[in-house]
Amino acid sequence: MKFQAKVHALVIACAVTATASSAFADKLDDIISAGELKCGVMLDYPPNGFRDGNNKPAGYDVEYCQDMAKALGVEPNIVETSSPDRIPALISNRVDISIASATITLERAKTIAFSQPYSSYSFVVMARKDSGINSFEDLKGKKVGSVKGAAEDILFQEYFKQWSDPQGKYLTLTNDSDRNLALAQGKIDAFIVNIQAANELQKLPQYADFHTCCDAPFPKDTVGIMVGRQDESLLRWINLFVHNQEQSGRYAELYKKWYSATAPQLSKY
Repeated sequence: MKFQAKVHALVIACAVTATASSAFADKLDDIISAGELKCGVMLDYPPNGFRDGNNKPAGYDVEYCQDMAKALGVEPNIVETSSPDRIPALISNRVDISIASATITLERAKTIAFSQPYSSYSFVVMARKDSGINSFEDLKGKKVGSVKGAAEDILFQEYFKQWSDPQGKYLTLTNDSDRNLALAQGKIDAFIVNIQAANELQKLPQYADFHTCCDAPFPKDTVGIMVGRQDESLLRWINLFVHNQEQSGRYAELYKKWYSATAPQLSKY
């Protein structure tokens, strides 16, 4: 009996030790100890993320990551991730956080955790100038494309199903670069994108045939920073950081710099 009691006590002690170790396993501490913050960023989505003339990452999301790393006292490491790879990169620990213009949705929040919003913008329709598309309703019977799983993909499909137009075509692409190329090559007539990205695309000579025809009747796109669901202390720190960015005026400064617009007030939840 004494032997069994000792074994039982040992098992309990091991369990308590394991629980304590798990409790102290902290992503925020890991980042600080490593001296590096790995941010997943889409670099095919200007002005949020792109490569400049020297092939270096630049954009709103890139600079936001750099600000966060500075506040943590660590070095920023921009890890390029495509739109469909944003959540997988986070789950597989290839990145610590994802600052990649991810729309806050209940479905995504089943897998990862969102910070409070760090940016917000509206959607517009971008079409070929020769497409005859001058309003959202003109998309009926046209070839429309989107990046699979993106907010605009989910929102537009609701309209596409309602229209039930046999002449209409809907194509999902792997990433933003493929979507842009599909429009440039005439494989699609239009796509929907946030207004800031649309403005940047129209500045590029390879997209001279693109024009922003009209607004899309979608809710304003509110985006958050993604972290692992278990990383509660990191999430609390990020929420405080986002709040400080807004209160200090840095959020408005970055928004003006990269979007050439006045920063909207961010909602809280």
